[in-house]
Amino acid sequence: MSITSYAQNFEDVMLWRALGHIEPGRYVDIGAQDPIVDSVSLAFHERGWRGVHVEPTPHYAQLLREQRVGDVVIQAAVGENSSVLRFFEIPGTGISTADAAIAEQHRQRGFDIHEITVPCIALSAVFEAAGEGEIHWLKIDVEGFERHVLSGWGASSVRPWIVVVESTLPLTQIEDYGDWESILIGYGYSFAYFDGLNRYYVATAHAELKAAFRSPPNVFDRFLLSGTSSSPFHSLIEARYNERCVQASAEADLKVADANRNVEQLIAQIAALEHARNEAEHNAESRMQLLSQQADMFRQEAEARRNELAQRDQFFAEQLRANQAGCEELFTAYAQTSENERARLESTILGAIGELAARDEELANHLSALREQSDRESAMLAHIDSLQRSREAFEGEVTESALARSEDIDNLQHKLAATQDELASIRTAWSWVATSPFRRIFGRRQSR
Repeated sequence: MSITSYAQNFEDVMLWRALGHIEPGRYVDIGAQDPIVDSVSLAFHERGWRGVHVEPTPHYAQLLREQRVGDVVIQAAVGENSSVLRFFEIPGTGISTADAAIAEQHRQRGFDIHEITVPCIALSAVFEAAGEGEIHWLKIDVEGFERHVLSGWGASSVRPWIVVVESTLPLTQIEDYGDWESILIGYGYSFAYFDGLNRYYVATAHAELKAAFRSPPNVFDRFLLSGTSSSPFHSLIEARYNERCVQASAEADLKVADANRNVEQLIAQIAALEHARNEAEHNAESRMQLLSQQADMFRQEAEARRNELAQRDQFFAEQLRANQAGCEELFTAYAQTSENERARLESTILGAIGELAARDEELANHLSALREQSDRESAMLAHIDSLQRSREAFEGEVTESALARSEDIDNLQHKLAATQDELASIRTAWSWVATSPFRRIFGRRQSR
């Protein structure tokens, strides 16, 4: 996995080569300075690592608080014990120091020195502030105050896996580690690598990490340069960046000029639109006055129409009440007439029923008489049949007598036919009499 290097001398590249397999890790940065420029910890922070920054300069401590979310920032110097000490700040540089002799050398070189008083804590207190868990690397960049920092380790059992200490005199290539290296070795560390500015030490418990320091940073580390470091080899990147900024600024100026012309055109268009809007508002105001007059006229007409409709409604209401009274009278008269007619019809029907009952009784009596007569006729016919049979039996004997009495027989036959005709007439009359009451009722209804 590649990283972006922000450090001054590729310290982050070397540490990432040794510790990049740890996810996530922890660090302690003594003399952290800027959160971006020459930062050793930023590449790790971008990969999820978290840690402690110790920085006595108020300006840089505030920047660290603002830009390193999740990290602990201690605004103090680190020394042999907890106290207050004089600190010599050189604004805009990374060479501020707590060593008065070195500060004087910088003053003689023309640097502006600001002497301030800052709190001082021991390195053991920094380890305690880091909390429990492994610390994977410790970086110390204190401009000649290294021995005091390491002397504050004390009895702490914390052992960062790798310790990086700036080991040359400020602004020189002169190595200066003789008065403090023995302290590190006494805590169980052995020298692993010198990069021309810093010395790298590996804890005895993690001696396998020394293999990562057999060669300097190279193409196989696959890192990218941020262009923010103060080292000279970043200057070309910075120059190219500045050139691009100039080009971008020129392009931006052209765009701003075009935008200004567009703005002027838009202002002219807005002025024309404002004029058109004023005319439209004037026309609208005249139109509104005309519409208001028409609305007043329509309201007056509507009011007159409403009064007229109210009068008509009142007239129709009175007519409706009168019609309702007439309808009630007609309904009452109709109800009375209907009642009288119903009574008359009931009386008529009852009389017809009585008449029909009497007629039915009469017809029943007549029918009984007809039945008796029919019985007699039947008996007569039976007697005639008997006589006829007797005649046939004694035909031979009485032929002469029968011939003599043929006239009598013919008369009897005539009487029989007359009797049968009379019987048919009686039956027809009975049928007429039986249906006469109904024919009367139907005849009366049709006449009505």
